[in-house]
Amino acid sequence: MRRFTAHIDLFMFSRLHARLERLWHIPFFYALALALIAAATPLAFAPYYHFWLMPLLFGALIRLAELKPKHMVLSAYLFWLVAYSSQFWWIHTAMHDVSGLDNVFAVPLTFLMPAVLALYPALAFALWRRFSGSRTLRVGVVLPMLWTLAEFAREQLVPGFGFGWGALGYSQIVPNSPLAGFAPVGGIHLVTLATACTGAWLVLLIDNTGRLKKRLLPLAGIAALCGTGYALQQTDFTRPD
Repeated sequence: MRRFTAHIDLFMFSRLHARLERLWHIPFFYALALALIAAATPLAFAPYYHFWLMPLLFGALIRLAELKPKHMVLSAYLFWLVAYSSQFWWIHTAMHDVSGLDNVFAVPLTFLMPAVLALYPALAFALWRRFSGSRTLRVGVVLPMLWTLAEFAREQLVPGFGFGWGALGYSQIVPNSPLAGFAPVGGIHLVTLATACTGAWLVLLIDNTGRLKKRLLPLAGIAALCGTGYALQQTDFTRPD
């Protein structure tokens, strides 16, 4: 009876997933989903600290990009343009409310930085699109690595200054996130890599037409990341006097 119920639940989930997939192919709903998901990214950071959201939102971006491979780079750019604009709206507050700069200048300047910073995610997705191989390799390994490199470049190579705010890893620097345990070992970029891997592996876990065995690998990977991160949180890295 339980096995029969499980099959029914899986069948219903598959039908719902298929309907949503068809809906996202409609340009209006695709753009709307992209914008809404991007606008939700500030909730993963301070002062909201919903750290669990970031892997889900990043995974949603991956899946949306996969649905329109020809527009993958543009989708990534627009997603992070909206995301960074939402996350860095305090720039407008600082220029307009605090410094008194007129909105004629404050609004364009507010969007100027996100417009530049979004080029780095777009570059990561452009490189990702060029990779061949199995979907497991491309989504589960290549994209998280390219993403981490893009965020490192964004921090180090932005003309005139480095700007690391909004990195995926910063969403996890809270006591309740197991991925925060990677920070003492490899810094924020290792946390970013772990977060990107979690989001990518969630895509492989949920959106996978293969057998159950193919879902076990991403599930085991997520469990291993969280377990390792939690164990590292319990480790005292301070040197004895």
